[in-house]
Amino acid sequence: MLVRYELSKLMSGKVKWLLLLFLAINGAAYYIYLIPAIPSPEYRKVYEEVHRRAEQAGERQAGLAVIQEERLVLERKAEAAAEAGEEFWLNEEERLRYEALQIVEEEYRDADNFDTFIEQIDARAEKLLEFPIFSKEGSYSYRNIIKTQKDFSGLKGLAVTPQSSAGLVKMQEFILADVFVLAGVCLLSFQLFGKDGRSGMQKLLQSSLRGRAYLKFVQLATVSLSTALYACAIYGWNILLTGETVGLPPLGAEIHGIADCRNVSFPCTVGLYLVLFMLWKMAASVTIALVFQAVIYRFNGGRAAWLVLGGALGLSFSLWFYLPENPVAKIFRYLNLIGIFDTAEFLGDYQNLNLLSYPVGLTLSGCVLMLAVGIGSCVSVAAFGPSSLKIFGYVSSRESYRRRGTSIFRKECDKYLRVQKTWVVFLIFTAVMLYRDVGEWQDAGLVMPWEYYYEQFSKDFIGKSGMELEQALERLEEQSLIFMDGGQYAALDRIRIQAQYILESGKEGTVYINERVWDGFFFDKDKELTHFLIFLLAAVFSLGGLFQHESASRMGVLIHSTANSRKVYWYKFLIACLTGAALQAVIWLPSCFIFFWRNPEALNMGMPAWSLSGFREFPTDWTVGTLVGLTVLQRIAAGIAVAVIFFLFAQIFLSTVQFFSGTVLLFILPNVILMIANMEYMNPLISLLRYHLEPLLKYIYAFSSWPSVYHEISEVACVLAVAAVGAALWAGDRKWK
Repeated sequence: MLVRYELSKLMSGKVKWLLLLFLAINGAAYYIYLIPAIPSPEYRKVYEEVHRRAEQAGERQAGLAVIQEERLVLERKAEAAAEAGEEFWLNEEERLRYEALQIVEEEYRDADNFDTFIEQIDARAEKLLEFPIFSKEGSYSYRNIIKTQKDFSGLKGLAVTPQSSAGLVKMQEFILADVFVLAGVCLLSFQLFGKDGRSGMQKLLQSSLRGRAYLKFVQLATVSLSTALYACAIYGWNILLTGETVGLPPLGAEIHGIADCRNVSFPCTVGLYLVLFMLWKMAASVTIALVFQAVIYRFNGGRAAWLVLGGALGLSFSLWFYLPENPVAKIFRYLNLIGIFDTAEFLGDYQNLNLLSYPVGLTLSGCVLMLAVGIGSCVSVAAFGPSSLKIFGYVSSRESYRRRGTSIFRKECDKYLRVQKTWVVFLIFTAVMLYRDVGEWQDAGLVMPWEYYYEQFSKDFIGKSGMELEQALERLEEQSLIFMDGGQYAALDRIRIQAQYILESGKEGTVYINERVWDGFFFDKDKELTHFLIFLLAAVFSLGGLFQHESASRMGVLIHSTANSRKVYWYKFLIACLTGAALQAVIWLPSCFIFFWRNPEALNMGMPAWSLSGFREFPTDWTVGTLVGLTVLQRIAAGIAVAVIFFLFAQIFLSTVQFFSGTVLLFILPNVILMIANMEYMNPLISLLRYHLEPLLKYIYAFSSWPSVYHEISEVACVLAVAAVGAALWAGDRKWK
C-alpha cells in the first residue's frame, strides 16, 4: 500500500509527462543521429549478397579470397574506363558492390586479426618479460602482463565470424542518451525526499512509527525501480531502433568478430553483450539515483543540494573528458558519476587499473564502485538526518519590519534578497567573475606564434587603405623571402586575406585595423558561451524562487484577493529584469574595461565597421565604436530577455525540480553542448555535437553572441511576449481564486 502511494506521489503532476517528453526527444534525436549511417535498401541488398557469397565459400580464407578477387575485377574495370577517358568508371550498381566488398573484406580481416591476437598473446607476454623494465616481480607492469595473459587464455580456440560493427558502435557513441537518463534521474530523485523536505513533511514523518527506516527504504526503492525502468526504456528503444535501421549482428554471433569489441576478455555473444549493456546502464542509473537521493535528503531538496550535485557532475565530466589514458589516471577518469556510463570502456575494452601496483580490471572496479556507492548512499540516508545550512544570522522581526517600511516593492526586494537567500548567489557569482577578470587581466593574450607575428607585421598596416595598403603588402611579401618560422607565414596569410578584402570592398572609409584584437571582442564564441553559462547558472539560482515562497506558504491566495495584486506581479517582473541586467553588467562591463586596458589602440573606434571582414554584410555605415556600445546594450537586453523567460518558468513551474529541469534542458544543457562543439580538437563526442546537434541549438547564439548571423530573436519582443503571457496567467489565477 505504501509503495503504491509513494509511486503515485512520484508520478504526480507533470513528472510523468516530462519523462515521456524525454523519451520522445531521445528517440527523435537518436534517429536523426543514425540517419547518415542508415544504408539504402539497394546497398543493404548488395551487402547481404556479398556476405552470403563469402560464407558459401566455406573457410574464412576462401571467403576472403572470393571477395578480393571480385574487388580486383571491379578495380581493373574502373582503371580501364579511366584510361579510355570515360566520365563514369563504374555504374551505380557496381559502385555499391565495390563499397560493400571493401566493408566485408575489412570485417574478414578484423576476424583474422582476432585469431592472430589470441594465438600470439603468450608469445608477446614472454617477449615483454625479457625486458628488465617489465620483468621485475612485484611491479605493476609484471603483474599486468601475467594477468592479461591469464584473462585471455579462455578465448583460445574461440570461433568468430566476421560481423558489421556500424550499428553497435553508433549506439555506444550516442552520449545524449546518458544526458536524458541523468535528467530523468534528477527529476525522479527530487520528487520524494526533495518535496517532503521543502514542505516540512519530513519532520512530521520522522515522528511517526513507520516514518523513519521503513519509509526511507520504500522511497529509495521506488525511485530506484522507476529509474531502472526509465533507463531500460531509453536504452532499449535505442537498441531496437539501431536494429531496425542500421542493423545489428546476429544475436548468437561472437562479439569478438567486431573490431571494436576484440578486447572483451571472456566468451560473449552479441545478445549477451546487449544484455550486459542494458544491465550496466541500468545499474549506473540506479547508482546515480541513490547518490542523488542521499544528497537531496541531507539538504532537504534545497538549492544546496543542487549546488552539491551540480558540482559533483561537473567535476566528474571534467575528469572523464580531460584526463589522459594511463593506468593511474583511468581510476579517476572512469570511476566517477559520469565515467561509469561509458560501457564501451567497461565492457568492450579490456583495461586494468593500477591500484597500489596491483592490476585490477576496469569492469570489476566499476561493479565494486556501483555496489559500494549504492550501499553507502542507503546507509547515509538511514544513519543521518536532514540538515540545513545556516550561514548568516537573523534580524529580529520587529526591527526588520521597521527597517523595511511598508513599500510593496521594498518588501518584494527584501523577500527576494534576504528570505530567498539570493544575496548568497550574487556574492558567489561576483566572486567567480572577479576571479575570472583577474585571470583575464594577467593573461598575456598571445598564445600562438602567428598572433605574435601578426601584431608585429600589422603595425605597418594600421589605418592604411588603397595604394598605401598595396605598397605595405608588397614590402611584407618581399620580407617573406627570408621567413624561417611557420608562424610568420600564417601571419602573412592572415594579413594578405585581410588586405585583399579591404582593397576589393570598395566601401568608403574602409581601412586596415587590427582584426585579431577586434575578433576577440565581437566574435569570441568560447568566451561568450562561457560567460553566458555563468550568467545562466546565476540566473537560475536567483530567479527560481520568485513565486515559490507564496506558493509554499499559501500567501498567493491572499495576495490575489487584494487590490494590489497586479502591483505584486509587476514588481516581481521588474526584479527579474533588474536581475538579468545586473548579472550581465557584472559580466561584461569589467570585461570591456580589461579589453581596452590591454589594447589601448582599440580606443580609436572611428573607422567604419566594414573595416572588419566579419561585418562585410553589415547594412549601414556605423562605426566600430557604435557597434561596441550596441553590443554591450544588446548583451544586457539579452540578459533581461533570459531573466523574464526564467521568470515565466518560475511562475508556471512552482516545483523546484520542474523549474530546474526546464531551464537546464532549454538553456544550460544546449549551452554546454555548444561549448564542447566549439572546441578546437576533434573526437567522436565533439564530432557528434558539432555536426548533428549544433545546428539545432543555434538559438543560444541569439542570446550569447552579437552581432551574429544567428541573431534572429528580438529581445524586446521576447520580453513583451513573456510579460503578456505571465500577466494573463496571473490575472487568470486571480479570477480562479
